[in-house]
Amino acid sequence: MIPGTSNDKSARHRKSAWHFLCAALTICLVVSPLARAEEGAHATTFRSRLQALLAQVDVLESEQLKLLDEQKQTVEEIKQLKIWVNKRR
Repeated sequence: MIPGTSNDKSARHRKSAWHFLCAALTICLVVSPLARAEEGAHATTFRSRLQALLAQVDVLESEQLKLLDEQKQTVEEIKQLKIWVNKRR
Protein backbone atom coordinates (compact mmCIF):
# COMPACT_ATOMS: atom_id res chain seq x y z
CA MET A 1 0.00 0.00 0.00
CA ILE A 2 1.14 3.51 -0.78
CA PRO A 3 1.09 5.91 2.20
CA GLY A 4 -1.45 8.71 1.85
CA THR A 5 -3.81 6.75 -0.38
CA SER A 6 -7.38 5.92 0.57
CA ASN A 7 -6.33 2.28 1.06
CA ASP A 8 -3.86 3.22 3.78
CA LYS A 9 -5.54 2.48 7.14
CA SER A 10 -3.40 4.92 9.10
CA ALA A 11 -4.25 7.68 6.61
CA ARG A 12 -7.95 6.94 7.08
CA HIS A 13 -7.48 7.01 10.85
CA ARG A 14 -5.64 10.33 10.62
CA LYS A 15 -8.39 11.71 8.40
CA SER A 16 -11.09 10.50 10.84
CA ALA A 17 -9.17 11.95 13.77
CA TRP A 18 -8.82 15.25 11.91
CA HIS A 19 -12.57 15.37 11.17
CA PHE A 20 -13.33 14.53 14.80
CA LEU A 21 -10.97 17.26 15.99
CA CYS A 22 -12.55 19.78 13.59
CA ALA A 23 -16.03 18.83 14.76
CA ALA A 24 -15.00 19.10 18.43
CA LEU A 25 -13.42 22.51 17.84
CA THR A 26 -16.50 23.68 15.97
CA ILE A 27 -18.69 22.65 18.89
CA CYS A 28 -16.38 24.29 21.43
CA LEU A 29 -15.80 27.50 19.50
CA VAL A 30 -19.13 28.06 17.72
CA VAL A 31 -22.02 25.97 19.02
CA SER A 32 -21.28 26.19 22.73
CA PRO A 33 -21.05 30.02 22.85
CA LEU A 34 -24.21 30.28 20.76
CA ALA A 35 -26.01 27.97 23.17
CA ARG A 36 -24.77 30.01 26.12
CA ALA A 37 -25.86 33.23 24.41
CA GLU A 38 -29.29 31.72 23.78
CA GLU A 39 -29.50 30.64 27.43
CA GLY A 40 -28.50 34.16 28.41
CA ALA A 41 -31.23 35.58 26.20
CA HIS A 42 -33.77 33.26 27.79
CA ALA A 43 -32.52 34.23 31.24
CA THR A 44 -32.78 37.92 30.33
CA THR A 45 -36.30 37.38 29.02
CA PHE A 46 -37.22 35.48 32.18
CA ARG A 47 -35.73 38.20 34.37
CA SER A 48 -37.59 40.95 32.52
CA ARG A 49 -40.87 39.01 32.76
CA LEU A 50 -40.27 38.41 36.45
CA GLN A 51 -39.56 42.10 37.02
CA ALA A 52 -42.75 43.03 35.15
CA LEU A 53 -44.76 40.61 37.29
CA LEU A 54 -43.21 41.98 40.47
CA ALA A 55 -44.11 45.50 39.36
CA GLN A 56 -47.70 44.35 38.79
CA VAL A 57 -47.74 42.80 42.27
CA ASP A 58 -46.59 46.13 43.74
CA VAL A 59 -49.39 47.96 41.91
CA LEU A 60 -51.97 45.42 43.07
CA GLU A 61 -50.74 45.64 46.66
CA SER A 62 -51.03 49.42 46.51
CA GLU A 63 -54.55 49.20 45.13
CA GLN A 64 -55.47 46.66 47.80
CA LEU A 65 -54.25 49.01 50.53
CA LYS A 66 -56.34 51.84 49.05
CA LEU A 67 -59.40 49.62 48.99
CA LEU A 68 -58.83 48.57 52.60
CA ASP A 69 -58.59 52.23 53.63
CA GLU A 70 -61.83 53.00 51.76
CA GLN A 71 -63.49 50.03 53.45
CA LYS A 72 -62.39 51.26 56.88
CA GLN A 73 -63.75 54.72 56.10
CA THR A 74 -67.05 53.25 54.94
CA VAL A 75 -67.35 51.12 58.08
CA GLU A 76 -66.62 54.19 60.22
CA GLU A 77 -69.23 56.24 58.32
CA ILE A 78 -71.81 53.48 58.86
CA LYS A 79 -71.04 53.46 62.58
CA GLN A 80 -71.44 57.24 62.72
CA LEU A 81 -74.75 57.02 60.83
CA LYS A 82 -76.04 54.35 63.25
CA ILE A 83 -75.11 56.56 66.18
CA TRP A 84 -76.83 59.55 64.57
CA VAL A 85 -79.97 57.48 63.82
CA ASN A 86 -80.07 56.16 67.38
CA LYS A 87 -79.82 59.72 68.78
CA ARG A 88 -82.72 60.83 66.55
CA ARG A 89 -85.05 58.19 67.93
